[in-house]
Amino acid sequence: MKYKNWKKIILKSNNTISNVIKNLNKSSAQIVLVVNKNKKFLGTITDGDIRRGLSRGLSLKSNIIKIVNRSPITVNYEINKVKAKKIMNKNSISHLPILDKFNSKIKGIIILKEISSEEQSFDNPVVIMAGGKGQRLWPITKKCPKPLLKINGETIIEKIIKTCRRQGFKNFCVSINYLGKMIENYLQNGKKLDSKIKYIKEKKFLGTGGSLSLIKNNSVKQSPLIVINGDILVNINFKELIDFHIKNKSKATMVVRKSSFQNPYGEVKLQNMKITKFNEKPIRYFFANSGIYCIDFDCLRNLKKNTYYDMPDIFKLLQNKKLKVLAYPLYEEWEDIGDLATYNRISGLK
Repeated sequence: MKYKNWKKIILKSNNTISNVIKNLNKSSAQIVLVVNKNKKFLGTITDGDIRRGLSRGLSLKSNIIKIVNRSPITVNYEINKVKAKKIMNKNSISHLPILDKFNSKIKGIIILKEISSEEQSFDNPVVIMAGGKGQRLWPITKKCPKPLLKINGETIIEKIIKTCRRQGFKNFCVSINYLGKMIENYLQNGKKLDSKIKYIKEKKFLGTGGSLSLIKNNSVKQSPLIVINGDILVNINFKELIDFHIKNKSKATMVVRKSSFQNPYGEVKLQNMKITKFNEKPIRYFFANSGIYCIDFDCLRNLKKNTYYDMPDIFKLLQNKKLKVLAYPLYEEWEDIGDLATYNRISGLK
């Protein structure tokens, strides 16, 4: 019952957040156990701790001690599966570290998904925005819509759907316009991908979010819904995004990623034409829209049907109506197949 590779998810407290992310991406545990130089247990780190740290302004180079959860629920002995599940379900946690009787040394960890035999399944629909022209990828998108471009023998949209299916999401709405019939003919009803696929058919281009106004009530079994651009490859845990959205009572949540831009010029600061400071090629940090969203279905009633909206327009509209909108920091691997250079790099083409 104990996670067999638990020793591989232990990190010393002198590591950086970047090291934690690398460890999380390598293992299936979705947690890191932190110890000091004497191997004494200090606490745990999950992706939620990382997101909160990044949203507070920490960087990937920051020491992990700043994001450690120092009060995790633990046990001092190996308990049976029934008791372990009861403790984790009662406390809404997914991990249960096992410590010695002094609460000092790590003896293992129990992970909920490892002891749960039933496969998770969610009715929340995933809306894939696949109606754009992909003009930055011309000429290869002149006769093939961007979501059907292949990477290592598999189309982009198949990769998106399979990522969601592995996490238990099976209901999809694909928004189509440009060369949309090709996408519909390729995916059909989703049976070959063990999914259920419906289509939102734009009659005119409605931006990156306008087609949400065309979703029918009977196509949504569970709110909130996930929205993702049809050219995004990402390792995000969608269930954790939904949990964050619901727990924080958000009406619309935008997944953002921390980015940076280096000014290629030396910056000169002035005050009354006097030079006060020099900054040589300064780096600016900011959060960028990742093209992934979690939205309550009832929010879509605020949209005018068949009206052009980009997704930021929808968030501004909801803000103006005093509805709660939040950001969800992303640290997982993310790629936007937005131009030829990116597509060629990911596809291994020159």
